[in-house]
Amino acid sequence: GSYHGFTYDRGEYGTFDAPAGVNFGLETWIWDIGATGAMTGGFTDSDGVYRGFILDNGAFTRIMVPGSAWTEGFGINARGEVTGHFANPGSSQMFGFVYRDGEFTTILDYPGEDDWMSCSMGIGVHGETVGHVAGTYPDATYGYVWHDDTYTALLRVPEAAATYPTAIGADGTIAGYAVLTGGERVGFVARPK
Repeated sequence: GSYHGFTYDRGEYGTFDAPAGVNFGLETWIWDIGATGAMTGGFTDSDGVYRGFILDNGAFTRIMVPGSAWTEGFGINARGEVTGHFANPGSSQMFGFVYRDGEFTTILDYPGEDDWMSCSMGIGVHGETVGHVAGTYPDATYGYVWHDDTYTALLRVPEAAATYPTAIGADGTIAGYAVLTGGERVGFVARPK
């Protein structure tokens, strides 16, 4: 079956599909809506490639990290900055990105790690992103905060095998979910000190 994005506004549901045409939408996902009503997500084009998009006041913009096999937007803030993740051709390893002012910044390096991946899920009002990094460090999936081209915090819910931040508020409060060592999934909220 096909996937369609949907909106819910003042008690009314609506659907959204990426525009039809060459290399445009067969399936559409809306992952986030910003304070101004701009949305981001992804769609599958007619070549089977996942591409990210921004929908702002009816204007549809495709976003694709240059040279990537696929790109998908997961978070958008009030300034229209988007975060998400992508993969390079021939690899299933994902990396985060920030898209602002028509330019991509990629999150490709994690100190001391050679075999890892990052997935960016949410973006705050100041451009800070949250997501998770998985690799051999130290045998778990950690949440992260990334800002100004550097990791500013690593997060791990106590007793968790994996921590997945998905959103960050204007005050720095982070929300997400974790998978405990026994397999149970729990939500969490982390507030700055």
